[in-house]
Amino acid sequence: MLTRFEYCFTVLVLLFASDAVLPLIRRGSEAGSDPTQTDPLFQVLWAVVGIVIAVLLALRWRRTLNAALNDTIVWLLIGYAFLTVAWSLDPWLTVRKTIAIASASLVGLYMGSRFNIRDQLRLIVVTIALAAVMSILCVVAAPGYGIQSVPHTGAWRGVFAHKNSLGMLMTLGMASMILVPARTALERAGIWSGWLLCVLLILMSTSQSAMVISIVVLGMIALVKVFRAKGPARILIVSALLPAIAWSGYLLWSHLDSALDLLGRDVTLTGRTGLWGAVVDAISARWLLGYGYGTFWAETGGPSASVAAHVGWDPAHAHNGFLDLWLDVGMVGCAVLSVGLAKALYRGGRLALNARYLVDLWPAIFLLFILLYNCVESALLRRNVFWVLYVATVTTLSRAPGKVSTANSAHT
Repeated sequence: MLTRFEYCFTVLVLLFASDAVLPLIRRGSEAGSDPTQTDPLFQVLWAVVGIVIAVLLALRWRRTLNAALNDTIVWLLIGYAFLTVAWSLDPWLTVRKTIAIASASLVGLYMGSRFNIRDQLRLIVVTIALAAVMSILCVVAAPGYGIQSVPHTGAWRGVFAHKNSLGMLMTLGMASMILVPARTALERAGIWSGWLLCVLLILMSTSQSAMVISIVVLGMIALVKVFRAKGPARILIVSALLPAIAWSGYLLWSHLDSALDLLGRDVTLTGRTGLWGAVVDAISARWLLGYGYGTFWAETGGPSASVAAHVGWDPAHAHNGFLDLWLDVGMVGCAVLSVGLAKALYRGGRLALNARYLVDLWPAIFLLFILLYNCVESALLRRNVFWVLYVATVTTLSRAPGKVSTANSAHT
């Protein structure tokens, strides 16, 4: 009974953390990209999630404690974020946001210590499939909500507040559905139907970032599968593939303007490069310790006002997770995260190279996704589904090798 509840509860929490449905309802058809930060309802719901997760973790307190102690870097980062209250622009806001990110991190700790990779992947697939189906229904039944208006007229956003949120979650869905093990022919058909639905929603969202990241992630999965081939076949494929990749990279770099035009972008990446330059200038004023966790963009008339004045619009974040992290916690915090990320990449890469089953590629593929995603959006040390899954992945990779994955041998 408890196991069934845990599976259902985890799917609901992942759906909630992805900012599906509720932000759109609360803000209406003109919902923005970050509608959950100050709404009291979301604070209450996250508090409820935190209480339930705390109980579930306490029921397996030894496993929880071991998982947390096996990789303490995430918790050191959160502890350091709390310490920034001492020099924060808004100390009380830093306290509240630190509690919020700790709550989301506990969800990741629970997933990583409770479920192996196969089960985590199934939970993710179910969550994204639900979000995809609900998004289609929203577009059909309530297009005023499901289809975005100015400035992205006609772009689908489904049950999300912004088209990019839909596109990025569906990108993650494409990757997870390729790797998740199917136990029956009917389940396999359902998974591939879900994969096609994710492709459709990425295209209809018109999120160029999601499209590019999808291509890179799918290419990486294909490349790993090639390297897993045996004997002369691998040598032949790799000998043909590597020169093709090198030549494609050269063509892309030498015709970058044309490639960006095809994606509807310019060399400024829709104004991002100008924003990043202004953010770097702001970072230089407090490069070591930062402005205090969660405060830079929240301060009306504060340092973020000079960034807005420079770019001519009012950004909610830096559109780059690494720059936002630097603003919040300075170089010290960035160094802590970098150590943890490098450690996770090493463990995930080692698991992928020694993988017996496709499911074991998931940690490495997800970490690649996180790196790419945070080049154009912001999800590091933020209360969202991507941070939850990051903590879950880091926690999973810190476990003993035999407990990381128990995949079905039929899915290779």
